Amino acid sequence: MLVFVLAVPFWLMGALVPAGVPLPMRLPVSALQILCPIAAAVMLTFRAEGRGGVRRLLRRAVDFRGVRPAGWYAPVLLLVPSI
Repeated sequence: MLVFVLAVPFWLMGALVPAGVPLPMRLPVSALQILCPIAAAVMLTFRAEGRGGVRRLLRRAVDFRGVRPAGWYAPVLLLVPSI
């Protein structure tokens, strides 16, 4: 529900301001919704665990040592450019 509530302003901005914010590759403003799940996770973690919890959450999000086996890096890094 929180992700939905955070996404609504991007939908409205995209609908009301067709020219919108100049984004690369002519993306719509609603493409900025990619930040909504991250923002929701940070808000809920902060509420439950405080700053230390948010630090641990963000540290886990970029922990490259947690990916086993290392062969998964190839699809992760090459999937979006190949699409």
